[in-house]
Amino acid sequence: MKVVTFSIFKGGTAKTTSTVNTAAALVKKGKRVLVIDLDQQASATRYLDLDPDGSPNLYEVFTGNQQAALAIRKTKLGIDALASHVLMAAIEEALEPGDETKLTDLIMPLRASYDFILIDTPPGKAMLAFNGLAAADLILI
Repeated sequence: MKVVTFSIFKGGTAKTTSTVNTAAALVKKGKRVLVIDLDQQASATRYLDLDPDGSPNLYEVFTGNQQAALAIRKTKLGIDALASHVLMAAIEEALEPGDETKLTDLIMPLRASYDFILIDTPPGKAMLAFNGLAAADLILI
């Protein structure tokens, strides 16, 4: 089981495209894959044909209103997803130094259910990006 984070501080560098295409390729190889969309723009969520305004979503997981396992949404591609939401911007603002491992703690119970968890991070030096980096076994930059 590997957690792979796609991250770079600059926007527009194909982090989301790389995350979703890697997930699709792994599913074709018979792997169980979860995509976590940490970016408030919710591009990975949209690429996976999920409504970013829908529920459940990652915002609800971060606020403690939903367990991560119960927030997973299935996609037509066979990829599971923890979908982003525009309110992830509020999570970004609420995170403080020392909260870098919040995502690690939230997804720990999911590790046994997947071969790969792929994390799409927001650009910049955001706390959510640092959460994605801290949760990773491997980082693709």
